Amino acid sequence: MTFLKCILGLGKCTAEGRELKSHITDALENECAKCTEKQKDGVKYVMKHMIKYKVDDWKKLTDKYDPENKYRTKYENQLREVEA
Repeated sequence: MTFLKCILGLGKCTAEGRELKSHITDALENECAKCTEKQKDGVKYVMKHMIKYKVDDWKKLTDKYDPENKYRTKYENQLREVEA
């Protein structure tokens, strides 16, 4: 995933990658409170996909942006509740 390398600081960023990177902290901490509805939908989709199918990538992302696991568990639990 090119965007993952971008937001982890391991690769070049596209315009979309830079945009995502600029919102990642807000997305995790405040459920993307400063994002547009379109951005919120995109963030939710990416998080859901990563939690379900890209577990290692989700761990890398949250290790960098949520090292104390304040938000990781919250989003994983939300996904479980929705799917139950």
